Amino acid sequence: MSPPPPVAILAAEALTALGDSRQDTWRRLLAGESGIQPVGNDFGPHASAHVAGAIPGRLDAVLRHAAAAAPPPARGATDCPADAWRNTDPASLAQVRAYRMARWVGAAALRQASAAWDDNSHGAAGLVLGTCKGGLDACTARLAGDEGDWTALWNPMALGRALADTLRVAGPVRVVESACTTGLVAIAAGIRLLRSGEARRVLVLAVDALDEFLFAGFASLRALDRRPCRPFSTDRSGLNLGEAAAAIVLALDDPPPGREQPGEPLAHVLGYGQASDAHHLTAPCRTGSGLSSAMRQALASAGLGPATIDAVNAHGTGTQYNDEMEALALRATFASDVPPVMSFKGAMGHTMGAAGLVETVLCIEALRTGLIAPVIGNADNGVSVPLPIVRTARRAERLDRILTLKSGFGGVNAALVLGRAEVAS
Repeated sequence: MSPPPPVAILAAEALTALGDSRQDTWRRLLAGESGIQPVGNDFGPHASAHVAGAIPGRLDAVLRHAAAAAPPPARGATDCPADAWRNTDPASLAQVRAYRMARWVGAAALRQASAAWDDNSHGAAGLVLGTCKGGLDACTARLAGDEGDWTALWNPMALGRALADTLRVAGPVRVVESACTTGLVAIAAGIRLLRSGEARRVLVLAVDALDEFLFAGFASLRALDRRPCRPFSTDRSGLNLGEAAAAIVLALDDPPPGREQPGEPLAHVLGYGQASDAHHLTAPCRTGSGLSSAMRQALASAGLGPATIDAVNAHGTGTQYNDEMEALALRATFASDVPPVMSFKGAMGHTMGAAGLVETVLCIEALRTGLIAPVIGNADNGVSVPLPIVRTARRAERLDRILTLKSGFGGVNAALVLGRAEVAS
């Protein structure tokens, strides 16, 4: 049985602690820079002793201004609680950090894909939002007694509908949450909308913003490192939180008869896999069996073997158990021929539900430039399996396909195979 045709990525954008675009973030990654900094009291007392990959204040002010200047909601409120925000104005919606971050990257991606973003008014375009926490600051405000309609954006579905409205996406809206695999699951959900015929184009968004709740929760798990994290290193001792947003536009690379070609792609999605450890609520399976299963599924769905993968973007959180598990899963999949390993969290923190999509966008830059980015913070091979960890940016001899990995709470694991624009299988 032949694999399904690849899916074209027509546009891509990212907003991270390193920059307000995918190109700026990629440039600073290649230079070995890090956006992880002390956050002081910006996110409450639980964050004051920690470092994180936060969006710089000056940039956030630009995002707030842009969101406040957006057109007002297109339609009046309905009886659905997730639509209560329709009674408010753009300046009020702009109070929600996740909303203004996601709106920024979504608008940028649609500008890139403007030539292919057609028939939207007839519902031919869909939107998928991936987020773990939604509008946490709206939730905090509501718990403190603010009953403004804007606080409805604490609800992830309300956040997704608000983004679809402000970005004028008229078709189906889906919201997914799958812990730290959310960004990759959102891509898979977008592909399902295309292949089912529910949409001709899909805007996939992923966002998670920092909040005191996040710092308190991860501090209670003793999962945070007070220094910049060190993925796969011997002295690694935890992760750094981060915030980010990303967007891509998807279309079928080989549309059904009668439909137009999608335009020039940036890259292709070749295959996808997802599996569960069924092991523990927060800890990964020590053997990496769930992640290796997701990798095998992704390769099989692409009709590829392990030897066709030229680089791996690892989850690489910097925690003892995740990095060791991931190393074992890579060995189980690739034997002794593990491709060069990248990981981006040492430069911008763990961006939760946004991580899968943000790092997919950065992998697109790797495919487009032929360059492999370093694992910021890594000093040695501190896992039981020798890994070819990239410590200095370099040009690859061949970089046609990248396998990107994510694992998360609840034992979820996901893997995605990306190919260069010229590589369709």
